[in-house]
Amino acid sequence: KFFIKNFLNNKSKMIPPSLNEFSYFLVGILGILEEVLFRGFMTLLCFASSHLIITATGLILVNLVFALSHINFGYRHVGTKMILGTVCLFSFLSLGSICMPIAIHTTFNLLAIKKIRESYHV
Repeated sequence: KFFIKNFLNNKSKMIPPSLNEFSYFLVGILGILEEVLFRGFMTLLCFASSHLIITATGLILVNLVFALSHINFGYRHVGTKMILGTVCLFSFLSLGSICMPIAIHTTFNLLAIKKIRESYHV
């Protein structure tokens, strides 16, 4: 009852520790899934074309779709996700492995959730 009263009065921004830990787990899993989908499946699909212009256009579109899929966080985040997507794409193409993009994306998500939690003093 105390938690609900404070929540409704907006006097406290308490989050139960189990929810806090779950949010870190969730953003880690989401980073992995997004990388498998965007850098793994969709990027490899772009390389199915033998035309360089079609492949390049496809890679740009994949990165744009990735960025726009985060528009619910605001337009500023779309630009940030374009940069993140580009870094992950280049690491995927240069290393030929999905592991580094997953590590980069997951680290980015974990640092972002940490920063959000600190700004709310949770």
